[in-house]
Amino acid sequence: MKLLSNHLATLGGFSTKEVVDRIMSNVFKTKLACQCNWVGKGGKVALKNLAITKAMKDAGRSRATEAELDTSIRLWLKNAHDRDGGRKLRAIKKEARDRQLALAEQHNRSFDSSTSEESD
Repeated sequence: MKLLSNHLATLGGFSTKEVVDRIMSNVFKTKLACQCNWVGKGGKVALKNLAITKAMKDAGRSRATEAELDTSIRLWLKNAHDRDGGRKLRAIKKEARDRQLALAEQHNRSFDSSTSEESD
């Protein structure tokens, strides 16, 4: 793991966020990151106590405290779904769902008005 830590430390970065972004992006693909979180909540893989996490934190320790690294790693994992077009895909799905709801409401209004005319 020392070799891995040394390699990850060479990725650099000026801020804690940048260091963690570079390390995590080098270690995890988005699809895998979406299946992980810090404590394993929701049936996901917990990263908190894994050897790979220790190696990543060792690599970033020269630029940040352990608490800062933990927080940045958690945030990076939390936002994994937004990477590789995930946010855009969710927006497109929401737009399609909203369009369907609007059409259904329009249909219901026209149905309600036609049934009220028949009863008159």
